[in-house]
Amino acid sequence: MGLWDNVKEASKKVSKGIVDTASAGMKAVSDEIARREQEKRFKKDLLTNFTLNDMKAIINFYGFSGPDPYEEDENGRRHKRKLEREDYYDFCMGLTLDKLKKYAERDRRLSYEVRDVISAINEWTGKPSTASSPTTQPAAAQTQMEVNVKSATPVNIEIKPQISEFEEILNAIKNEYEDTIRDQFFRDEDAFNDNLATFLKTKFGNRFSIENTRRLHRDTGDIFINGKYVLEQKYADNTGTLDKGLSELERYREKRYSGVAVVILDTGKITSQVLQYKRWYEERGAKVLILSGKGERKKQKPKFFVGKM
Repeated sequence: MGLWDNVKEASKKVSKGIVDTASAGMKAVSDEIARREQEKRFKKDLLTNFTLNDMKAIINFYGFSGPDPYEEDENGRRHKRKLEREDYYDFCMGLTLDKLKKYAERDRRLSYEVRDVISAINEWTGKPSTASSPTTQPAAAQTQMEVNVKSATPVNIEIKPQISEFEEILNAIKNEYEDTIRDQFFRDEDAFNDNLATFLKTKFGNRFSIENTRRLHRDTGDIFINGKYVLEQKYADNTGTLDKGLSELERYREKRYSGVAVVILDTGKITSQVLQYKRWYEERGAKVLILSGKGERKKQKPKFFVGKM
């Protein structure tokens, strides 16, 4: 190979190196753009399912001041304005995806949509799911356990699982009490409360302390049992009373009661919403019983006063 051939070959290698480097650089830039766009889509998916209060809570949780409540006119003067949902949405879009995801996982009533977004984020980032079944064990461990149980337990002995006091009470409400009210009509939540309290006192009064605390306005739910179990009752004919249950459960959780349950009387008016609230209550650590019942609140008649003109 002559000198000129060597020069041409070297030139080709240099050119190829430049092209390869440029291609790698362009790919890196392209990948980074795609990554940012995907993060933006995930943030939109999360924030779309957050309420205004959720976004305010996110801002407070991370110690930010939030969107600027002032705007400038054409003369440079600042005027206070009313902040809208879009202002909080735009501010939260400026937060990192990791911050939004961590807040969503921390302590809020996750809808199925938010759960799906979080699962997609974990799959995209390659993070394994932390959710696992408490009963899942390696096959070898399960086999050994089965062998141990079989060898230690005589075949003619029936072993029944032990249930707690609280579970016993809840089982009685679901399996016995619901049958007694199937054809009963409740005019309001007070009537439902009195009826359930009477049932529990009749069945468990000789074993447990049953307090009907609804009208006492104490932080112990509607029925307080043995000084440690809370029953909160909900007469489900509107979402307002179910919303109130969310804040009540937060207070009960702070008190660290041994057991908290929400007993919902489903009057048939908002059954689909009841199932959603059941999930939200359970995410706050409460047991939830849904009882089928009948009821319709009596509407208050308007009062008219006749006075002197």
